[in-house]
Amino acid sequence: MPFTITVGHQIKAMIFLWVYDLIKFWLFSDLARAHSINPHMFLFLDMVTVPTYIMGLARFINSLTGKAQKLGEVLVWGGILMVSTVLPYAYAAWAGKEAFTCKAWAVLGLVFFFILANLVRTIQAELVKKRQTG
Repeated sequence: MPFTITVGHQIKAMIFLWVYDLIKFWLFSDLARAHSINPHMFLFLDMVTVPTYIMGLARFINSLTGKAQKLGEVLVWGGILMVSTVLPYAYAAWAGKEAFTCKAWAVLGLVFFFILANLVRTIQAELVKKRQTG
């Protein structure tokens, strides 16, 4: 029986990430201010994107491990997952742009690229697998 991420799992994960966000805020708000990043705005974006991040991750994982979903639906939820992951950090990069070096932009770009590349690779591997068995 394949593993499925249920709504109960999703709610627990959301609560965990919200607590994690609050701890990050408590520990790093002074550091964010030092780099011209509004820690309250970062916290807001980080917390608001948690539900879409968890729902996107659950849909994406369930599509790969459970009942097959349409490719378009998987791509939409993969995109939602990617935006939810990157949005708070893109804000931090924009807000702290004076302190954001070219190396930091390169790292952010690489993270975005590897998330996208892994998403495409995973979907492609799953489609090949389904063609071979179906």
